[in-house]
Amino acid sequence: MNQRGFTLLELLVALSLVGMMTLLLYGALGYGGRAWDRGEAAAEREAGLILLHHRLRDLFLAAGNPAAQGGTRLARRFFFRGDANGVEFVTAMGRETGAGLYLLRLELRAGNGDRRLVLRRWLFHPEVLDGQAALPAWIPYEKTAGTPKEKAVAPGAPGLWYAESVVVERLRRADFAYRGDAGGAWQDRWSGGGRLPSLVRLQVEDDQDRWPVMIFEVPRS
Repeated sequence: MNQRGFTLLELLVALSLVGMMTLLLYGALGYGGRAWDRGEAAAEREAGLILLHHRLRDLFLAAGNPAAQGGTRLARRFFFRGDANGVEFVTAMGRETGAGLYLLRLELRAGNGDRRLVLRRWLFHPEVLDGQAALPAWIPYEKTAGTPKEKAVAPGAPGLWYAESVVVERLRRADFAYRGDAGGAWQDRWSGGGRLPSLVRLQVEDDQDRWPVMIFEVPRS
């Protein structure tokens, strides 16, 4: 019986085919892994957007205009102020911050080549808002120009009286707009003349894509 082995050419062809199959398999696995990572990143981003929307929705739904007591600068003051870059209002917050009323400022800040949406909160109390506490001073929103330089929080200052957190980083733009009555035109500035807006709109674009438009209802009771 004649037994014939592989020729060198046949062996080279077989090895080439195995190599090509290995490359194709590796490429398919790599593509699948990248697609999986992109899917996870997209899901995480969407979950973050939903969480942010719910968080801001609750804050705006709890917004009001209570009269401050005991401070001449704060007495009978209307606190809801906003423009295209940010908004400031009084709202009730939950136990995680210490239940009570807080003055919130949500604003777009630029620095270190990055734009970010920053949330600051002060306890709605005359001693805090009049600047008597050892905290970063509150300056009425309409009197701020750019990003004011704040003094550092004094050691031992009550953490529930003031806090600052970055809501979203790496933004291209973030625009606020306000609507008074239903069917009215959107405005890029709100002082209100003592009245709250009925709706607040937030349009955001980050380094990946434009977000769905967020519209928040403000109770006007």
